[in-house]
Amino acid sequence: METRKLAVIMFTDMVGYSKKVHADEEQALKLLSRHNEILAAQIDAYQGHVIKTIGDAFFADFDSVFSAVNCAIDIQKKLVEANEGRPEEEQMQVRIGIHVGDVIYRDDDVFGDGVNIASRIEYEKSRRFSRRSCAAPHIRAFLGNVLNRRGWQGYCPQRQVSYFSRILQQGAGHAMKFEHFAINVEDPPAVAAWYVEHLSMEIVRHVGEPTHMHFLADATGRVVIELYNNPPDLIPDYATQDPQVLHMAFAVEDMEGALARLQAAGATKVGGPGQTPFGDVLAMIRDPWGFAIQLTHRAEPMV
Repeated sequence: METRKLAVIMFTDMVGYSKKVHADEEQALKLLSRHNEILAAQIDAYQGHVIKTIGDAFFADFDSVFSAVNCAIDIQKKLVEANEGRPEEEQMQVRIGIHVGDVIYRDDDVFGDGVNIASRIEYEKSRRFSRRSCAAPHIRAFLGNVLNRRGWQGYCPQRQVSYFSRILQQGAGHAMKFEHFAINVEDPPAVAAWYVEHLSMEIVRHVGEPTHMHFLADATGRVVIELYNNPPDLIPDYATQDPQVLHMAFAVEDMEGALARLQAAGATKVGGPGQTPFGDVLAMIRDPWGFAIQLTHRAEPMV
């Protein structure tokens, strides 16, 4: 019986397994057994289905991108835990490729472009990052906030492939995540309102008097700034401070349009726009309270 549907496909591969077999077959088989236990348990935990295993490779499908991506992250974390304290020859490093596509289920196997693309992502792209998982760009776009909450997010525009899940290489549970940076300002409610209206920010937490703390996240939900007033006599004179000493930066698609819009809203242009040797276009403005803000249009986006 043949069935066609949209599915989330995962391919995995253990890095350097063939070399381990040639070096010590008995040890390699023990390693494979530990590897299989970890992957099978995590795939099952996220309601995935192992279609088949081929040597050290797993071929599985999931009903949702959310489950597949979180499964890949937890596989990598479990591997870090399993590798801790072991010599290099007894460590496991696994590459994972994930893709969403139209596939055909036939006789306990799966075929189609969705399968082929997931396999190519795992092999061609993930092999550059021995401890990373890779996903097609639309998966990253769909789950950006999930990845931000759970690990590190990056993007390789030349290859149109996203890689995610920075493994806790110094040991599971010890990585630190950036939470926020804080700015002491004269009028936090007014500054926050301006940033929300004109800089695409969102208030994610608000504490009232006396400090009027406002925590704002950017459009991706990743970067959070705190605006507060405490104590008022320690507020720097931002308007006279060199922008190179302290500024925040926002990525824009239309530099001229953004400059015109923000200046009409009360911002003051300090310099630019100008192009760097790397092809980035930069401009500097000050918000209505004098704080320096850089506008960026990168030749290769950083976020």
